[in-house]
Formats: sequence, structure tokens, C-alpha cells
Amino acid sequence: MVILCDTCTVMMLIRISPEMIRDPKYECATVQAVRREVFGTRKFKDKYPWRTDFKAHLKAVSPSKLDPLVLDVVKQVSEEHINASEDNAPFRLSPEDKEVAAFAASNGWEVGTGDKGLQDFLDQEFDIKSHSALEVLNIWLKKKVIAWTQEMDKVLREWAEQREKPQPQDAKKLFAKLTGKKYPGP
Repeated sequence: MVILCDTCTVMMLIRISPEMIRDPKYECATVQAVRREVFGTRKFKDKYPWRTDFKAHLKAVSPSKLDPLVLDVVKQVSEEHINASEDNAPFRLSPEDKEVAAFAASNGWEVGTGDKGLQDFLDQEFDIKSHSALEVLNIWLKKKVIAWTQEMDKVLREWAEQREKPQPQDAKKLFAKLTGKKYPGP
């Protein structure tokens, strides 16, 4: 199982495990649009000055893994269909979200995202499973890909201090069970 990570998921997890994209044991990937956003967007430069320390670790999957017809379908469906979970409002996906969705649909991959709109789109339109960043972290812990450390705990505390997206309650409970530590954020 490959989990294709969006920008927010990458930004949370790469400091916990810099090899998350490059080492196959993590079963994680990301796309060029996410890489461009991480290193080329002003808001990330200001909010996450440490991100350049991880530039060599953030490799995107090959564009050949994307079926251009699937990308066209994702774009069309995202513009024409409505989100049943959001009072039948239109989907509001960024170009990066559309690329993530298209790569996932092209390859049968799951997605790491905290974006509710993208989660709804993947589930409703493509039956693609998504995971929050904490759920991805829990997967690593269960598979013993990582062992929890104080430094990792510090990263999660910083994440909470920056008021990043809240993580699911179930994921927080599992995290506490796996690590013996309470998740520090909302």
C-alpha cells in the first residue's frame, strides 16, 4: 500500500522521519506539485523556515505514473460534481489536490491528507481511502517503522502550537496507546 501525501501531511511528518519519501519501508510518496508548493510558496517559507533542511529528502514520483486521462477526469469531476458531505457545495480543490487525487486514482494509492474537501472528494468520487497525518504516523508505529522519541514528541508539540489541523479523535487514542504519550494538539 502506498500513501500519497499532500503538502500538510508532508510538512508534519518529514521532520519526524526525513526518509519517509525516499525509504520504501514507509510506503509514502508525494507529487511534484506538492514539492513545488513546499519550496516555492511564500507562506511555507515564512511559517516553516526549517523546510529547506529537507529538500534532498522530498523526491516526487515520476510523472509517468500519472495517467493524463485520469487527471482530465479528476479536473472535470471536481468542477461538475458536488460534495454531499458539505451541504451539496461544489468541491473546492487546489491544483495540487487535483494532482494528488489523479496520481492516487491512476495507481490505486491511498492518500495522506487532513483536507476535509479532498478526503470527501476521494471517498465520494473515487472510493480512495485517506489518512490524516497522525493516522499515517500511527501506521508507521504499528509496523514498527519508527520508534517514538522525545525529539518526535517535540515536533508534535510545535505542530500543535502552530494551530495546524486537528487530528481525528480515534487517531489520538491509538497514538496514546502506541506511544504511551498523549497527543499534544487539538
